[in-house]
Amino acid sequence: MRIWVLLPFLACLLVVSCSSKSPSEKEATAIINSKCRQCHTTGRVYDNKGRDKGWWLKTIERMQNYGAKINDEEIQKIVSYLSSS
Repeated sequence: MRIWVLLPFLACLLVVSCSSKSPSEKEATAIINSKCRQCHTTGRVYDNKGRDKGWWLKTIERMQNYGAKINDEEIQKIVSYLSSS
């Protein structure tokens, strides 16, 4: 009987733990939301997720030329996250 009471709870716990973002992913999405969304929709950014690091570095450098205020640490976090599949 106890197993049937605990089973739904454990299933919910498993779903929540699997859907949680890693700390680095949370940091990257926070940076994207605060920096990139000043000019772009998140769709525009995330549609290109999975492109290589060189592409993202060139893109961010171009955005800096347009006035984006983003430091090297933020760039590395964004590039690492967005270049992952």
